Order: sequence, then C-alpha cells, then structure tokens
Amino acid sequence: MGSASSPQPLVSVNNAAVHDNREPVTYHHQEHYLGILLRGGGSYRSGSVVMPSERPLFAFTPAGRADVNGLVGPTMSWYAGFTWPELVVSDDGGPEIGIELDGQRLSVPAFKVVDSEIAAQVTRRFALLRGALARPGLAGLMQARAVMLDIVTAYIDAPSGGSASHRAVVRFHELLRRRSCERVSIESLAESSGLTSDHLREQFHKRFGMRPVEYRTALRMARARELLSSSALKVGDIAAKVGYPDPLYFSRVFKQHFGMAPRDMIQRYRMIPSDP
Repeated sequence: MGSASSPQPLVSVNNAAVHDNREPVTYHHQEHYLGILLRGGGSYRSGSVVMPSERPLFAFTPAGRADVNGLVGPTMSWYAGFTWPELVVSDDGGPEIGIELDGQRLSVPAFKVVDSEIAAQVTRRFALLRGALARPGLAGLMQARAVMLDIVTAYIDAPSGGSASHRAVVRFHELLRRRSCERVSIESLAESSGLTSDHLREQFHKRFGMRPVEYRTALRMARARELLSSSALKVGDIAAKVGYPDPLYFSRVFKQHFGMAPRDMIQRYRMIPSDP
C-alpha cells in the first residue's frame, strides 16, 4: 500500500433547508467535498460544469474548485468535507477530475446521477460518519476515517443510473458490510442479493479489487482492532464478536493482517484494564 493513508474527515452535515429566490452564492473550499443532493430545484455549478436537474445527485468537489449554489425551494442533502494529503488531485474545473494514490491513477466525473437504492446506502454512510465524528477518542477517529474512505469508494464505484448487475453487487456489498461479523456464509448473502457465487466473485473483484472473503476479513479485523484498543474484553470474547469461534485461528489471522498478535495490540494500545 505504500503510504497506507486514509482520508481525514472534517465535517458531516445533513442539510434540510428552504432557499428563497436569491442570487447564486459562490464557495471556494480549502478541502475536498463529497455530497449527495436528494432534493432541490434551481441550479448548481461546479467549476465550469452545470449540474443536471435529476435527483439524487452524487457530487465530488475537489479543494480549490469554485461551486456556485443557486438552489431554490426546499432542499435535502448530505455532504462531508475531508483532507487527504496523499491523494493527488488534477482539476481544471471541467467535467472530469483526475485522482492518484500510491501511483494508481483514475479519472472520475464531477457528478453522478444515482438511483434511489444507492442514494439510501450513501445517506446511511453520511449519517454513520456524523456519529463517528461526534465520538471522542481514538476509536471515533478510526471509525470516521474508515467511513469516509467507504464514502469515497462508493463514489468511485457508483455508476450513473446503475445496471441491474451493479445494483445487486451494491446490495451484496451493503449486506456484507452490515453483517460482516456474523457467522453467515458468503453464498447466502449472495443469494439474498440475487447473485450466484461465481458471478458475485467476478463482479465484486472487478468493482472493489478484492474477493468478498478478503473484504469481510478486512472489516472483521478493523472491528477487532477497535475492540482490542478501546474495550475491556478478552481476546476470546472479541474473536467471537467478530465472527471467529476459534480464538487461536482469530489470533493467526489478526497477526497476518496487522503484523502483531492481539495480546500485543492490547498491551500497546489499550487504555483501560481488561476484565479479570
């Protein structure tokens, strides 16, 4: 991973307002913004790009780009500002924005019209981010960064409109994220999403760059690390909570993932005493 960096979210806002007829307002941001506009009339311009009138609208505004808010009437949106020094952004104010991380380059549009299902999933992530930002301490910081990265990934992966196959993969991704620590098979989650196992592995890897089982393991390990550093639970109890009935197997997977054993993580980072 090279820099092994992650975005640092600064704010997550749910904005419900009524805009009277007014002159458009221009904003110049010093940080990157991702937002989803669920409802709102009028106009909105990002750089030289005039946003379409279709809703929901998922948009990325990189730092330094001017956006002009001419929305009128009742509006509903979520947005989050974040910094990410390791993310190299190339932006001329046009419809495409270049991003680069660890030598990997990608071009993303300034906005995407998405379907209601994707909009609902993204909205839940913004709400989760707001809760994480309000949570004090290291665990809140780690959760906020993980959720912000999830939102950035959701933007990169979301197509405009969304094909049936994509919607099924998105459903599976959301199920896997919510139920990652349960002892439920990948196959049953795939069936619940309307996918066969073979098609799922192919499509999931194409969109997320890893197999479903690897993604689930990463989610479980992130949750385990959080519990090891911020709870008083024993290693065996944490193993069970993240889906591993065998503590020894859990410890091996954890060490492979983080380069240290769970007990070493406790000794180094736990701020409260363990249960007797």
